[in-house]
Amino acid sequence: KKREHAIEGKKLFSTIGCTSCHMPDVGDVKGIFSDLLLHRMGQVLEGGGSYNESPLPVPEFDGGSGPAPGEWRTPPLWGVASSAPYMHDGRATTLQNAIKLHGGQGQRAANRFEMLDGSEQAKLIAFLETLQAPSEK
Repeated sequence: KKREHAIEGKKLFSTIGCTSCHMPDVGDVKGIFSDLLLHRMGQVLEGGGSYNESPLPVPEFDGGSGPAPGEWRTPPLWGVASSAPYMHDGRATTLQNAIKLHGGQGQRAANRFEMLDGSEQAKLIAFLETLQAPSEK
């Protein structure tokens, strides 16, 4: 039953638009669920551009080198179920919260997740819980 839910959740993950940024494969790297690109994630997630950095005051950001305060590189999702807390600053304690916090370019997928019924949301989370980091060879 859990496997069936995860399979259905993987379809939902794609259907609601998560794969726009969390692509299953990048080149020869399979199962990464990232595009490794910077995306505008909205003011609510502004930060210093690096994980665990404090937000930069927007007036001081000159558009020079480095990401803007609200831009974040799509992290790989392999191993995501065992990597809580989530988001760049740990503000999301669950995968559901992390999805709901997506803004900017991730807002549409977050809104579509919110429109899923509870059973469908649980299936999508069941899929995320199957993602494993690659093992060392």
